[in-house]
Parts: sequence; C-alpha cells; structure tokens
Amino acid sequence: MASVRPDKHVHAGVIVPVQFLRGIAASFVVTVHFLDRLVKRGAFLDPLPDWTHSFGEMGVATFFAISGFIMVHTTGNEFGSLLGGRRFLTRRFVRVAPMYYVTTILSVIFAFATFHLSTNKIYVAPTFYQIVMSFMFLPYIDVNGIAHPVYGLGWTLEYEMLFYAVFALAMLMPLRKGMIVATAFLLGATALGLALDAPLTIVGTPVPLYFFTRPLLLYFVIGMMLGVARRQGMCREVPLPAWGMGLIGVACMLLGVRFAGPGVSFVSLVAVMVTMMTATLLKAREEASTAFERFSKAFGSASYSLYLTHSFLLGLIAVVTERIAGKSTLSLVLVVLIACIVCFVAAWQVWKNIEVPLMRKLQPR
Repeated sequence: MASVRPDKHVHAGVIVPVQFLRGIAASFVVTVHFLDRLVKRGAFLDPLPDWTHSFGEMGVATFFAISGFIMVHTTGNEFGSLLGGRRFLTRRFVRVAPMYYVTTILSVIFAFATFHLSTNKIYVAPTFYQIVMSFMFLPYIDVNGIAHPVYGLGWTLEYEMLFYAVFALAMLMPLRKGMIVATAFLLGATALGLALDAPLTIVGTPVPLYFFTRPLLLYFVIGMMLGVARRQGMCREVPLPAWGMGLIGVACMLLGVRFAGPGVSFVSLVAVMVTMMTATLLKAREEASTAFERFSKAFGSASYSLYLTHSFLLGLIAVVTERIAGKSTLSLVLVVLIACIVCFVAAWQVWKNIEVPLMRKLQPR
C-alpha cells in the first residue's frame, strides 16, 4: 500500500466513503424509529431482539465521530486565530440551527394535528420555556422524564453544539495544541460524568451538567483523532473501489449493532473506530466519477435533512406496511429498506429545495 501525502487543500475533495456513511448513519436512526412505530402498532407477534435498539445508538455514534473528523479535516488550516474560531461557529450555527428551528415548529404543529391518529393518543403542548431552551440547545427534563427538547430528535444537536463550542475555543490555538485541549476537555467531562448522579425527573429542570458529561463525547474524540491522523499523512491507498470501502464500513456498523449492547461500551467504541478508519485512513483507488460516488455525495449531503424530517413520514409508512412487516424476516428487511428509501427521497428534496437555499441566504459572505 502506498502512502498518501497530507491534504494541502482540505476543502477541495469530498471523501466518498465518509459521505456514504453519513447517509447510512441517518438511515440507522430511521430504522430504529420505524421499528418502534411498527412495534407500537402490534406488527409483530414476538418481541424484536434487544439488539435492534442499537441501530439508533450506532447511527448517532457514527454521526458524532464523523462530525469530529470533518471539523478537523475542513478547518485544520484555520487554527490559531480568533477570526477562524468565530467563522467556524457562525458557519456551524447557520448549518444546524435554521433547519432545526423549522422542523421543531413543524413538529409541534404536526403532533397537534395527528395525535388522535397516532399510537400516542395524547398531546401536551410545549411551554414557552421549553421552546426557548430547545432553541438554545440547552437540555431539560421533558414530560416523559428524559432530557429531550421539544422536538425529540434535537437531543443529538445539543451535543453537537457543545462540541462546536469546544472546538471553536480550540481553534484559538495552533492545531496540535488545540486538539490536545479539546480532547482533554471532552475526556475530562466524561470522567466528571462518572461521578454525577442522574438528575431528578422534575419536568422543566435544566440538566446541562449531567447531560453534557455523558460518554457519548468519546465519539467526537475518535473522529478528531482520525482527522489529525489523516492530515499527518497516515492515510494508505488500497486496491478497492470506493463502494467497497463503504460496504466494509457498513459491515463494521452492523457488527456494532449486533454485539455492542446498550449505551457506550468498549465494543461500540471499537466498532465506530474501525468503521471510521476504513472511511478516513484507507483511500480507495482513484476512479472517474461513478454512480456510487454521485449517490454517496447526495446521500451524505441530505443526511441532516433525513435526520430531521423522517419522523414526519414514518407513521404513515408504518400504517401502510404493518400487516406485512411481521410475516417474515425478509419482509421486515424489505419494509425497512422501503421506509429508508422513501425518507431519503423526501429528504433529498428538502435538502435541495429548502436546506441549500436557506444556507446560501444566511451564510455570511
């Protein structure tokens, strides 16, 4: 295997397997939420295996690791200045917040309009306080006794915003020192979290200290480490096409789903590490643009819209497919694939027609 020189222009190229895994990570989240809706509708005679819940956990873990990697990969040349950190925070806020705010508002309207048709059967309107906390990406205890914002999917974005804040501070320093400081902060926060008791489940209670010291922060560290490694030239070319590297990454994620167990574990950390290494430190052979590469770029680009919009579609898809989903393993796999495809097609339209124009309008020039 030949060594690949460090990237000189990190913005210039798109890493196809990483883009593919972004879409797969979002699809894993779609999968676990779709299975949950099928279960609530009584689609299965027997309970699903416990490990199926890990689809969502592995999807989020991979998302966080990709985020850590991409931040280093795309901003490594901007370290060592106040302006770089400020620009970074502005770009990330514009990238994340507007679509989240829009889908949060839509989720409130959607929940009110459809609760009598759903398996929930009740609707509790969010308070002004809860909306403000959600828009500020600050965790609090919701009516179900868990730390979720008004739009439940936003809990991962609260972690992302914490990471962006830490990363922006690290950008005030040279790259090497900044990465040491950011890593030390995230590891220290995780260690602190081990000593904290779970907060009381009183609705509305802000819980940032407990929430932001969970072991999930370790996935960002994995991504940053691999980003630094790639910049230092620790990338090797292998005689495989990009689609082969992508499939190896998916296989590693599936092994993590099957064997990692609930929560952050040694197995889940290793699974995410190996998944990310195949996508970031192993470079597929150079080829002309292929259908897989074009699809992966679209898949990855629309992954954020896929994450934010799939919940609006899954209820209807579950109603349509619940009678066949439980007939066999094959029928369940096919139904899940259909759900993921439908959600992706819708998300791609949202990305192209709403997300991209919104970012272009709001992004500072």
